[in-house]
Amino acid sequence: MPSWQQPQADVRTGRSGAGRDTARAQGVSNSPDRRDNDGVTPFVGRDPELAELLAAADEAARGHGSVALIGGEAGIGKTRLTVELADRLTRNGFAIARGGCRPADGPAFGPWATILSTLTGGAKDLPLIAEQPAAARAAGTVPAAADRSGLFAAASRRLRQAGTRPWLVVLDDLHWADRDTIALLGYLAVDVVALPVLLIGTYRDDELDDAELTFSVHPDRRLVLRGLDRPALDRAILGLTGVQLPPQQLATLHQRTSGNPFFAGEIVRLLRAEGSLRAAGLPMALPTSVRLVLDRRLARLSSSVVEILSAVAILGNEADEAVAAAVAGKDAASWDEAVRQAIDAGLIRRRAPHTVAFVHALIAEALRAAPGDRSRRDRHERAALALAAHNGARDREAAAIAGHLTAAAELGGPAAPAVEAAIAAAEAATATVANDAAVRHLTDALALLPRAPEVVDRDALLIRLGDACAAAGDPVGARTAFRDAARSARDSGDANSFAHAALGYAGGPVGFEVGWLDAEQIDLLRSALNMLDELDSSIRVALLARLSVALTHAESIPRRRELAEQAVAMARRIGDSPSLAGALAALCDAIAGPDDVAARLAAATEVADVGRSVGDRQTELLGRRLRLVALAESGDWPAVDREINAYAVAGEPLRQDRFGFYPPLWRAMRALMQGRYELSAELTCRAAAMADRAGSVNGLLLTASQHYDRLLQLGLRDEAWQVFTTALNDARLPTFSAVDHAVLRIPCAPDDEARDLLDGLIGDGRMARPMDSEWLGAMWVAGEAAVRTGHRAAAAAVHRQLQPYRRLFVIDGIGAACWGRVGDLLDRLGLLIEPIVPRRLPDAGSPVPASVFRCEGDAWLIDYAGRRVQVKDAKGLHDLAALLRAPGREIHVAELVGAAPDRSDAGPLADRRAIADYRRRLADLQEQLQQADADADPVRSERYRVERAALIDELGAVTGLGGRPRVASSATERMRKTVRFRIHTAIRHLSALHPEVGRHLQTAVRTGTFCSYRPERPVPWEF
Repeated sequence: MPSWQQPQADVRTGRSGAGRDTARAQGVSNSPDRRDNDGVTPFVGRDPELAELLAAADEAARGHGSVALIGGEAGIGKTRLTVELADRLTRNGFAIARGGCRPADGPAFGPWATILSTLTGGAKDLPLIAEQPAAARAAGTVPAAADRSGLFAAASRRLRQAGTRPWLVVLDDLHWADRDTIALLGYLAVDVVALPVLLIGTYRDDELDDAELTFSVHPDRRLVLRGLDRPALDRAILGLTGVQLPPQQLATLHQRTSGNPFFAGEIVRLLRAEGSLRAAGLPMALPTSVRLVLDRRLARLSSSVVEILSAVAILGNEADEAVAAAVAGKDAASWDEAVRQAIDAGLIRRRAPHTVAFVHALIAEALRAAPGDRSRRDRHERAALALAAHNGARDREAAAIAGHLTAAAELGGPAAPAVEAAIAAAEAATATVANDAAVRHLTDALALLPRAPEVVDRDALLIRLGDACAAAGDPVGARTAFRDAARSARDSGDANSFAHAALGYAGGPVGFEVGWLDAEQIDLLRSALNMLDELDSSIRVALLARLSVALTHAESIPRRRELAEQAVAMARRIGDSPSLAGALAALCDAIAGPDDVAARLAAATEVADVGRSVGDRQTELLGRRLRLVALAESGDWPAVDREINAYAVAGEPLRQDRFGFYPPLWRAMRALMQGRYELSAELTCRAAAMADRAGSVNGLLLTASQHYDRLLQLGLRDEAWQVFTTALNDARLPTFSAVDHAVLRIPCAPDDEARDLLDGLIGDGRMARPMDSEWLGAMWVAGEAAVRTGHRAAAAAVHRQLQPYRRLFVIDGIGAACWGRVGDLLDRLGLLIEPIVPRRLPDAGSPVPASVFRCEGDAWLIDYAGRRVQVKDAKGLHDLAALLRAPGREIHVAELVGAAPDRSDAGPLADRRAIADYRRRLADLQEQLQQADADADPVRSERYRVERAALIDELGAVTGLGGRPRVASSATERMRKTVRFRIHTAIRHLSALHPEVGRHLQTAVRTGTFCSYRPERPVPWEF
């Protein structure tokens, strides 16, 4: 263990000496040579927590960083623990970066600006504009406000560029943090795994939901501090105040404070000042509320000291002295004298030049809660003026200025300045992608607007609020704001405001989620088009495109296509690339049937290209998603795999679950196609968890469909149907039509029920459904059921309609599963319509073979017990044929898979050093890729993207949960599992089509390291 991990034997670690026991025996110790140490609690009682953090720091020093969260109530010792840790680590080569969240409104990402400035040695602010390709920036196609991914990526680069020196980064008081600050913490938590960084966040667990914070950050460890035990509290009080209580008083104090060292210290100070410590016992009137203790302590101070403390408190837990002096109305001399008195009283200290801070946040809270609305209002107004004057530009402290003016307005001050300041703060927050802060400021402005209606148009403010809610991931809040704006604009006849409100309600020009039937959305879009003039414009393009999408299942495909094509033509006429991308995406949705695969592929490629050219990752991802489905339908599987990797690379900087669940969903589809069911299930669960966190209806439905498809492939019909019905019962999923219900029920139903459902589909003409994205899948289900049940009429009907699409593959949804190639189903349907003739007929007079198990091209003919079926080719059928050819023989699994037996053990797929190398190379590639993009060098960019995607796949193959190395089992064990799974899957499929042969094989086939076929009675098979 390194020397800096060893605890030190002094009062700071809780190791008391003999002298202290003697002091207790003599009663209260209040020696004058023992100074009150300005409120800094001695380090006692936290040795286990410190040891755990020191071990994490040791790992970080070796390049394996981690994230820790430390929770506990106010005064419990969270900050003291991190200070002790920082002291130990500083002596051993660590650099320290620390930032804290404010209790009042502060600039978005403010703590991170402080931390990242420390990491890089001076840069003051996070970049306001994300890095974009130089050519796009020069062309003026990049918006002035940075996107969230660019801002977060810039912060990530600063963290990686901090040098080879190990760092301790502490983010204090997360209970006061806005969601954007926590989101950046969660984003950077991914990066520190391969960096020499220990990242710690502290928070009050009684003010912030543990589960929510853990869910957002995914820490490697979480420590929750509770009260000290009685001996540790005794040592803390002694070190904090110089007072040692006799046992009876200590027991009472421990019970009243639950071992909180700060609370106990404040009470002891008050009792000492009142001369109550030498009483026989602590007074029964001992206050249980520490706020009352603090109030009584503050009451002993001069009015001048209270004034400067109140000025600091109104600004936060710490403040610039020039600003605080302006708030207090003090000149330099009177300010310095009052500060000296406050420091002597142990209430504040100087943390840096020209900065004062409270020794504990509770003192500031007690001052902020003091009565006197008029005085608080005046201080808030003076604080806003002082901040604006001191910083020279309002933007730097826009959030704080808005917060003070809003608080003053709520206390009776003027509303107009507060509304103006809140809008300015929202604009500043939007520029740095602090979307939650923007929502908060705009909500404040909207609440105060009735008192200052002249400042801004209410409809325009509501539309701004809706945009901010949408960007912050609050669709309910966004729709509420847009609905209110639309109603008001409709009443006033403001066509432009109504159009923007309607478009916002519909999800914006490029919506990633395809909505289901929504009559209100359709009415708003139609009304907006009617209110606008018919001149070409970007807003009209967007309205036409979104109406085309909104009419899914509500109007005919030709009408939806007409609207989308109008939007595309108009966008091309006005030369508006972003509008064109939204129109092309709507066109892809309108022509989602099998007749237009090539057209969709071309349009989707153009959408992705537009997204990349303007730096809009959401548009690029939408285009890639549409491309992938078209490529899968075309059967270009190498291109599909490349597109999955390209999507993952493009979406990684966003790190948003609503986009991120697609790669694991698609990789699960590919694993399902390869028969890797366990991997497929793991990936589906990962995608489902991300979709659930994002509240994505599409994602929940797609992952449920994928699970349904996997269970069907395994022959588990009842379980598959249960998955479907559970999905229907989920309130967030849409209900299905009768046709969709029948299509999903047929594969799960027994033969008789499936045949009846097919009769219903044929009898009422429901098979002639619209040629939409689900038509091909419905035909596939009907065809498979016709083959399974021997329904020749249904087989003929499906065969006739599928003929033009022989070369296409059937894709479930947006890549949930691939059911197969249409041509394969057509061949099976043809065999049912025109029964096959065996290849070789027996000679006249020779005995007819009792059973047939023969491979014929891409299908198997199986004839047993007087019943003949044809089955799609599968590896398990080849395994069964090998066993049937040699009844009674033990066959090693290696022979079945075509490999040599190997009974050796295997180790980890990759060691930790190799995994670290992977991650370092990924970080290097990310920087090289960003530089190539900035240089507008597409050749280098593509080379780096391909290499990065390959490394991501390799890293995923050799790491498991938590980034730990996967361990490979022996080769023989892997072959045993593979063969067992293949054989049992094949037998389940046969049982569904031919119950007699299924029952026979279930009883006669044995699997293991050696497999065999041992029927009760010999069965002659023809192969």
